[in-house]
Amino acid sequence: MAAEGDSGGNTPTNSLPPPGTGGYPLEIFSSGFDHKFVCSHCKRILRDPLQSYCGHRFCRICCQELLGEGQTVPCVECQEDQITDTEFSMLSQDQLLFLGIHFNILVVLYEKCGVQMFPDNAVKREMARMPTKCIHPYCTWSGIFKEYETQHEKNCPHRPQPCPACGAGVSRVLMEQHQEMECPQRKIRCDHCLQEISAASREHHANECQQYPLRCEACDKCNIPRYKMKDHKERECPKRIIQCPMGCSEQLTMDIFHEHLTINLAEHTAWLMDQMLQLEQRVQSLPVSVATPSSLDSIVTAINGLEQKTTELSRQIEELSQGDLLRQQVTDTVDRVNMMDQVMPVLHREIEQLLRSLEQMETRAHADRLRIQQLTTSVEQLTGQVRSLERTIALKDASIAEHEVRMQALEFARYDGTLLWKISDFDRKRRDAVSGKVTSIYSPAFYTGVVGYKMCARIYPNGDGMGKNSHLSLFFVLMRGHYDSLLPWPFQQKVTLMLIDQKYREHVIDAFRPDPTSSSFKRPTTEMNIASGCPVFIPLAKLTNQQFGYLKDNTMFIKIIVETEGLDKYTEFNPLKGPLPNAAPPQ
Repeated sequence: MAAEGDSGGNTPTNSLPPPGTGGYPLEIFSSGFDHKFVCSHCKRILRDPLQSYCGHRFCRICCQELLGEGQTVPCVECQEDQITDTEFSMLSQDQLLFLGIHFNILVVLYEKCGVQMFPDNAVKREMARMPTKCIHPYCTWSGIFKEYETQHEKNCPHRPQPCPACGAGVSRVLMEQHQEMECPQRKIRCDHCLQEISAASREHHANECQQYPLRCEACDKCNIPRYKMKDHKERECPKRIIQCPMGCSEQLTMDIFHEHLTINLAEHTAWLMDQMLQLEQRVQSLPVSVATPSSLDSIVTAINGLEQKTTELSRQIEELSQGDLLRQQVTDTVDRVNMMDQVMPVLHREIEQLLRSLEQMETRAHADRLRIQQLTTSVEQLTGQVRSLERTIALKDASIAEHEVRMQALEFARYDGTLLWKISDFDRKRRDAVSGKVTSIYSPAFYTGVVGYKMCARIYPNGDGMGKNSHLSLFFVLMRGHYDSLLPWPFQQKVTLMLIDQKYREHVIDAFRPDPTSSSFKRPTTEMNIASGCPVFIPLAKLTNQQFGYLKDNTMFIKIIVETEGLDKYTEFNPLKGPLPNAAPPQ
């Protein structure tokens, strides 16, 4: 019985157990498999099969896993089959006996209360002949199970093995590619600081790398190295928050400070004048004793200096606001240049690596093209051979089919003028007739003698003519034979049609003598003449009536009897009997 586990696809190599552990994958049997080849524990193909007394089979290592702690466990298959006989359905290792090695055959006996588990060599021999394929990706090996078990499984170049760096299961032929391009523990260089890191730590390193480009959330400027971000936010960012030095209480961003100075020029001037008046009042409020000419001169000098500084400060603020954008552009340009200086070496190395890879790919592509040309030529040659073989096989098949038809005709042929025709599966044949798929059935040919008329019967399961849909129609047919020129024509022998009652109560019989003027009984000029018989041979209701035995086990028997009396004189050709009596010559 073919199991559904048969599959034509490849299973990922990292899902396969190492050789020697558990069962084999279900997909190794390329043309299906019997369910008895499946381990009752791991549900995979048996590896070193053992059979329990209850009849179920296990891998040897699955038995050790089930019974490793010396406990008694019920057979899962017996539970699913609802078998309650615990004497035969319990598995145990309490009395494990190692019987030894005999002729290189390991024999292990599990015994408890007379219950045994023993190597199932019969199944092992059956499995050894099974068509098998390797399911490792890219492996095209196929053969028989014995070769797979003893040789290919351990030596397959596509069998997965652990990567020394990350431990992942990888095919040996793909290991180099994995270590260079896929392994998460392979060494790579950071594109920004050029530090060597593992591929798996790339994301973690990106959160710490001082050269990693960031984006300022305030001004949306990009590609700012992490180590410059603090200085940018404090000194360069046009969106940084500053306090207006002209007495305004509001805080401003640097990019609108110039606009603020322009809009509030009057307020700022008034604030400066107010500050000067307050300073003058403080000077006037000083004690008279202090207001000596020299001190007054110094105060006036200080006031003049303050005015000059205020004027200079206003000018510098205006210049600062006008030159801030230029400085920002210069800073951005310097940052871009610095970043390009760091990126260019990395780009050069990547370009060189890409050029080397391109050269290797071109070499491989050239080799592949040559290989494809060779394969194409081989395929064309094989295609021609296959077509030739197909033509030969088609001719052989036609010849075999012709011989089969001849053998079948010889097998059923009778040479005494009688035919006993067995028609099985009548219900299906009648359904085909009702649907119009096959409306009539011909019997095998039979003969009145070795040198005689060739004949057959024809039946319409759903009736024909006036009997359609109500009666079974039965007809007699003359066929063109090898010896027609030796026989008298038109055909004049009595014909009896009979439907046998298999309960032997009431056979249905109809007989007739041929009409010499009918074309049905003239010498055939084609393979067969027009059929002649009874279109209302038996009602379908009576045919299917269970009181009669016309249909038994969906099978009926029809007998045709053709009278052969008087035909010997046309076929014996015995010179001792003299000439034929007055007889009409053959037509």
